[in-house]
Amino acid sequence: MIRNNKLRHNGLGKGGFWGNNLLIAASQGVDVYGNELVVSPGKCGVILVDQGRRTKSGELYKTRDNHIHDNDTTFEGAVCAGAASDVGPDNANADVIENGNNRFDHNIYRISRGGAPVRFAWGRAVLDWDRLQHAGLEQHGSLLVH
Repeated sequence: MIRNNKLRHNGLGKGGFWGNNLLIAASQGVDVYGNELVVSPGKCGVILVDQGRRTKSGELYKTRDNHIHDNDTTFEGAVCAGAASDVGPDNANADVIENGNNRFDHNIYRISRGGAPVRFAWGRAVLDWDRLQHAGLEQHGSLLVH
């Protein structure tokens, strides 16, 4: 459980989806809520990543059953959040992001008027706000332009 934190400008030394305020990698059953995030330009807010990592016994960790909800994120640049797959299409975890009961809902995403577009990772795709909601994510979320 990751709740009721104020996260500002984390991930400054990393790039891509690794440069974010909150990274959840190869984990399951994580409940993330009530957090306030301020994200630097070029960085991401909350990101789940599945890397196809193996346990000591050789089984794959699966990034599944994670619930990201009721967080308030202000982006100083483009919106960047979501869940990324870092495995090939032939890996057993290839669709765990999309089909592993990972949920994003009731989150607020704040962006400046005239800001860069929304980038929401979902598996190996990058979605805009409309495609994100069409995929069943953030059905009760808000994209607020100020």
